[in-house]
Amino acid sequence: MLHNLKSQELLQNCKVQVQLEKAATSKVLDYLIEIARRRLWIQEGYHQSIHTPGRKDYPRAFS
Repeated sequence: MLHNLKSQELLQNCKVQVQLEKAATSKVLDYLIEIARRRLWIQEGYHQSIHTPGRKDYPRAFS
């Protein structure tokens, strides 16, 4: 699909995709900030630190 685009179309479409990704990332960060503000990880069974969760089903590689 992309190989059929003219160079200017490819560049313009890439710029549009970057803007969409920035907007999506911003929304995700807004959610994460609100989750942190509410300390919702606690009710999900995690310790205060995201890096040391208290759930037994959390992969050992991350504990």
